[in-house]
Amino acid sequence: MKFKRLFLAFTGFLYVAGVHAEGEIRLDHSPIAGWTLEVKQSPLSQVFKVISEKMDVPLVSAPPPEGKLTLRCSGSDVSELLRCLLGSGASVMYRRGLPGHPEAIASIRILASSFVGSSARRSGSNEGVVASLLEMTRSEDPETRADGYTRLSQLAAGNETIQRGAFHQGLSDPSGEVRAAALLGLHGVDPEGSQDDLVKGLKDVDGNVRLAALDIMGTGPGAEALLKQAMNDPDDLVRELARMRLGLPEQNTQAE
Repeated sequence: MKFKRLFLAFTGFLYVAGVHAEGEIRLDHSPIAGWTLEVKQSPLSQVFKVISEKMDVPLVSAPPPEGKLTLRCSGSDVSELLRCLLGSGASVMYRRGLPGHPEAIASIRILASSFVGSSARRSGSNEGVVASLLEMTRSEDPETRADGYTRLSQLAAGNETIQRGAFHQGLSDPSGEVRAAALLGLHGVDPEGSQDDLVKGLKDVDGNVRLAALDIMGTGPGAEALLKQAMNDPDDLVRELARMRLGLPEQNTQAE
């Protein structure tokens, strides 16, 4: 997938707040209570930016769903805040290891499967939105097509207005980013029927597709053999995810 990189400078510790046109985001730290995050009518992308900036950790994320959040989270570190924001089932990779602090979180990567069906769960959807996104998937621009499939995948779970064929067509797209986004959406619409497509995705020539397939596959029945095969993948992110799912740390890298 095409990841948006958010590398921002550390500007505060005890109390920080960001007020944006979309709403308000406050991040407060106490030596006793830990971190407290309060979000009022703000998009998830902006929340990620504030977390990255104020907690001084680079964060790389697949495109998050559109829409505004209002919530309150607390935790001792960034991993607990993200678990509150995304749920315990989200695919989040933590790379650890800073000079003098081998267990400190050095960077974070949030994978696209963390957001599949998320827009449908939060705010529902309508036929007009779906029609607009389907039109994007027919664009001549591959980035637009990939974005269309990505947004559709965020509406996919339990949405009867999105058919399997809408994503299946994207699996043969010449762009790897488009194929990866379509694979995510196809699995969201038809988890059982997409298993053969996931196995094919693991053999795709594009690392984005192989990473998406491995991310979706998780650790379910029959996955262990495929995860072990992926440990020899030429793409370092695919290898890292495979090791994460097998519970094998590598080079100060841990994940959950």
